[in-house]
Amino acid sequence: MGMRSLLQFLLNLPALLTGRRLDRRLRATGVRRAQLASFLQASGHRGALLPGRDYEAAERRQRRMKNLVRWATAFGAAWVVIESARAVTMF
Repeated sequence: MGMRSLLQFLLNLPALLTGRRLDRRLRATGVRRAQLASFLQASGHRGALLPGRDYEAAERRQRRMKNLVRWATAFGAAWVVIESARAVTMF
């Protein structure tokens, strides 16, 4: 795990004090999806790729699972650091 991936991970964690995400790029994704959906609808596209309610629900579930994994990883790393510090102080 390089420094860049660690930095990306930390920037994607929710901020503890503000309750907002630190990564501001994610704010525009809903707008882009809405623009894509309106473009596809205006052009008469009838394919299976047309975003709908099921697609958005699946994306929300996926986003929640990613956040859960991130929090679990952060908690696990903190736990390892705390236990390692306790073990070092014992010797």
